[in-house]
Amino acid sequence: MKRTIVCSTLLLLAGCSSLGGAGSSAGAGSSAGTGTSKGGASPAEREARHREMDAAQGTARREELARYVDQYVNRTKRQTLDVEEKLLAGARVALGEEKARGAREIASVAATIGKLKAVGVHPKLVANPEFQQGFLRPDGKAFTADLEKVPRDKNQETRYVISDLAAQTTTITWAAYLASQQQIGLHLQTVAVAGAVVANRKKYSLAPSPEDVAIVKKALDQARRGDELAAAGAGMSAAMVAVTNGRRPAKVLEDMSRTVKQSIPSKAAATDEEAQAYLDGFESGLGDARARYESMLKSSYGTDWERSGMKQVLDESFKMAEAGITQRSEAERRAERAERRAERADDRGATSSPASHADGARPTAPGALDTAKSLLPSDGPIGGAIGVLDSLRRGDATGAIKGALGFVPPGPLKTGLNLVASLF
Repeated sequence: MKRTIVCSTLLLLAGCSSLGGAGSSAGAGSSAGTGTSKGGASPAEREARHREMDAAQGTARREELARYVDQYVNRTKRQTLDVEEKLLAGARVALGEEKARGAREIASVAATIGKLKAVGVHPKLVANPEFQQGFLRPDGKAFTADLEKVPRDKNQETRYVISDLAAQTTTITWAAYLASQQQIGLHLQTVAVAGAVVANRKKYSLAPSPEDVAIVKKALDQARRGDELAAAGAGMSAAMVAVTNGRRPAKVLEDMSRTVKQSIPSKAAATDEEAQAYLDGFESGLGDARARYESMLKSSYGTDWERSGMKQVLDESFKMAEAGITQRSEAERRAERAERRAERADDRGATSSPASHADGARPTAPGALDTAKSLLPSDGPIGGAIGVLDSLRRGDATGAIKGALGFVPPGPLKTGLNLVASLF
């Protein structure tokens, strides 16, 4: 997923939150003023009016949040189409239906490798340490050593074929890299959306509603499609490694590529029950997710982590998630303000009592959100996506397939991955 799409959506959600907060403050002030001017309303009656206004504000903000998530979904669909097309291009290149960008001719990966083996060159793919994730390239040094065995008059032609294999490999693994990046971004975005829903519930004392579940489901649907596409990319890349490094028959890559073509466009979706469970378990399940995701991504990105777009996505997503968990209700804030006013009226001190905290700052123990192991529903897909990327970066086809099988939805693609996995 492109950084601009994810980050702009996070800003939209943050803006929605600010609008809701501003509206609530204005409404609360107006209500308080009305109660004071009438003078006859009891504290219980005034609080009842406040709660009615809270409910109205919360409902309005929920509708606003739903509109922001709709905008996010529309943007994500466009990005998903781009990833799907790159994966389809990789499949077509593998099957010899399309020429890889930079290649001289249309030929399947099997045919290209066959040409090299015919002149005694056995290609091997190695991880490119200069490229962060998921990108493999033919090992130039290994090819140079093999080329010494090739008759001089065939060297140039052999080099052309090697260049074609590099172009084919790049097309396939670049698509896998983009799909995995999108998958991680989509799941982090779902964390942010769920956090915004939880915050709205708690701030305005709203009862759980089907509308909340529908909002989370929209984001989770996109993440499920991201899972399927990332698994498709992992399967093709792993098959590519198996055919070259593992000397598996080219049919492995071709069968996987046909399965990918049949699985796109992705129709994966979350169920209402999954969305309900995601939302219900969110507050208690966040645990140490942020710390663990950051540790895994930092290890994967290396020195590029601090200036990466993914770091910003992670920071902003969990900022919203943790804000939702620590959100206090408007009723709690009003009660604190009333308590402080009563204390001042009784001349018991001009400062707040140690238990009071100005306008919504709730005390929490240091690291309170990181004390328990996370049960966040995105744990498996995010951890799996990072694992797949790291496996591909190392040229570990087995690890990539196992990782993809951990999050791919049931269907033809999972069947195809299982078939490939059985060959290792």
